[in-house]
Amino acid sequence: MAEFKDHQLLRDFFSAYYHEDWDADHHDAAGVIREYINEGRNPSHLSALADAIADLVRRAGNDVDLEDCLLRSLGCYYMPSSDGLSASEWLTHILQILRQR
Repeated sequence: MAEFKDHQLLRDFFSAYYHEDWDADHHDAAGVIREYINEGRNPSHLSALADAIADLVRRAGNDVDLEDCLLRSLGCYYMPSSDGLSASEWLTHILQILRQR
């Protein structure tokens, strides 16, 4: 996968909030993003994260590569396919939530 915009911002988000024990802290993956937003992030930060996620989805070759990138490059231990979602569907959902804030 090609290098993508704001790799460190994405890594900081996914590895800190969707770490290997994320499901011990939250009932579901949606609870993680709600916590992130409710921690009082400023709108410009949420917008920057949304832009970085949009860039990631645009540059992904396919959903298998995207899910692999989430784990290997970004430290995300939530696998959307385990909930019947493609990686791009899940990331697009996160993107919509971030842009609504």
